[in-house]
Amino acid sequence: AGATLAVEANGVSDNPLVFTDTGDVISGGNFHAEPVAFAADMIAMALCEIGSLSERRIAMLVDPALSGLPAFLTPRPGLNSGFMIPQVTAAALVSENKQRAYPASVDSIPTSANQEDHVSMAAHGARRLLAMAENAANVVAIELLTAAQGCDFHTPLVSGPRLEAVRARLRSLVPSLDDDRHFAPDIAAAAALVRTGSLTEIVGAENLPSVSLITARHPRHSHSTEITTEDIPMTRIDNTRIIRAAHGTTLSARSWLTEAPLRMLMNNLDPNVAEKPGELVVYGGIGRAARDWESFDRIVSTLKTLEADETLLVQSGKPVGVFRTHADAPRVLIANSNIVPHWATWDHFNELDRKGLMMYGQMTAGSWIYIGSQGIVQGT
Repeated sequence: AGATLAVEANGVSDNPLVFTDTGDVISGGNFHAEPVAFAADMIAMALCEIGSLSERRIAMLVDPALSGLPAFLTPRPGLNSGFMIPQVTAAALVSENKQRAYPASVDSIPTSANQEDHVSMAAHGARRLLAMAENAANVVAIELLTAAQGCDFHTPLVSGPRLEAVRARLRSLVPSLDDDRHFAPDIAAAAALVRTGSLTEIVGAENLPSVSLITARHPRHSHSTEITTEDIPMTRIDNTRIIRAAHGTTLSARSWLTEAPLRMLMNNLDPNVAEKPGELVVYGGIGRAARDWESFDRIVSTLKTLEADETLLVQSGKPVGVFRTHADAPRVLIANSNIVPHWATWDHFNELDRKGLMMYGQMTAGSWIYIGSQGIVQGT
C-alpha cells in the first residue's frame, strides 16, 4: 500500500498537476485514483481480519470450557462479570469493521454531468481506515488485557522474556482485575501502547533480561501447562543455601499430598542428610535432588501452589510441566530416563552434566522416595 501511494503521489492520477520546480499548475483531466482505492481496500480487509482473529482469541480465553480458566477471568465470580463486557465490546467493534470493510473500489457514481463517469471512491476508502484502525487497536488492546489476566492465574509460572516484558509494561499502566471496574480507562491505556508501537519495540528488543521461560497453554483436550527453561542461568553451587523441611501439622502447600513430597525433597537437602547440600547432591557423588538451584526453586514454588487436580512432571531434576489430571492421579511424576546413544562415554556424559543438559536421574528419584505411589510415581 505504501509503495502504491508513493507511485500515485508522483504520477499523474490527479487533477490538476502541480509542478513544484517551475510553479506550473496544469489541468490534466485525470481524476481516477483506482490503485489508491485498491490499496485502501486491502488495508481495510487486513484491519478487519486482525480484529476478527484477536476477538476469537479473547472469546476462547473467557470461555472456561476452552481455556481451563475461571469463567470470564474473574477471581471472584458471582457478582463480578469479569471480562464479559470487554469481549462483547470487542465483538461489536469487529462487526463494525466488517461493515466498513466492504470494498470502496467496487462502488462508483458518475459526477460533473457525467464528465467524471467512473469514480474510484479512493477518498472514502482511505478515510474509513482511520475509524477501522482505531477499532482494531481497541480490540487488540482488549486482547492484551485479557491475555495478561489469564497469565495472572498461572502465577508463579511465567512466559517467555519478551512476553513477560510486554506484560510488565502493560501492568505498569493497568493493574490485574480483582473486582469489576470501569474498563474504558484500561482499554484506552492498552490501546495507546498498540497505537504508538511501543510493544513492538519491546518484542524486538535485543537485550532483554533473562526470565524463566514457562509457557502456559490450555488445549481443549490435554489441559496442560508446558514449562521450558532454556534461557535460565544455571546455578549448581550455592553454599549459602540452607534447606530444612518444615515440621508439624501446618501446611505450606495446599494439601498433604503435595506437602509430603515437598518436605521429603527439602529434608534430603538438609545439611544433616545431604552429602553436599550446597551442590544439591544427596548421595552418590553426583546424585542431585534437582538439576540446579533454579530448578529446585521452581519445583518448590510449584508444589506449594499445585491444585488437587494437577500433576507436576519432573524430568531428570527439571520441572517441565503442570498437567490438569484428576484428584486420584499422582501429584508428582518423575521421569528419570536418559537416552544413552551407542557412542556415549562417561567423559561425554560428564560434559553434558557440567553444561546442565542432563543429570544422573536415578539419584533424583532416590531423593524423593518413601512417600507412596499416591504422592509420587517413580520411573527410571
